[in-house]
Amino acid sequence: MNDLSCLLDMHKDAYGFRPSSEYIRNVAAMSEAEQNAELDYLQNAIVESIDAERAGEVRAAAAFEADMAKLQADHGIDRATAIRWDAQALDCENDEPDYHCYLRGLKYGYLGR
Repeated sequence: MNDLSCLLDMHKDAYGFRPSSEYIRNVAAMSEAEQNAELDYLQNAIVESIDAERAGEVRAAAAFEADMAKLQADHGIDRATAIRWDAQALDCENDEPDYHCYLRGLKYGYLGR
């Protein structure tokens, strides 16, 4: 592998940041077979990262829905009011719905646009 850009992009996808210059030097010094093994390792790390993110979104959605149901039951309010109160509590009522999603760990678009 002469071009390391794919590997660097995969590292960022797997771990959320670009690799260190030391890592880049080490990979550049590897044989082609070792670099291919590193690519396979990073591919598996990306899959694990995606799976963990999805599982986190599922847990966050379940917690959010439980919180909204409790607010609705405790205060006799509708879902829209419960969501608005939650946004007020998080100080994000004037922001885009996706910021509310971000603060709650929800998948973007969960609360609509």
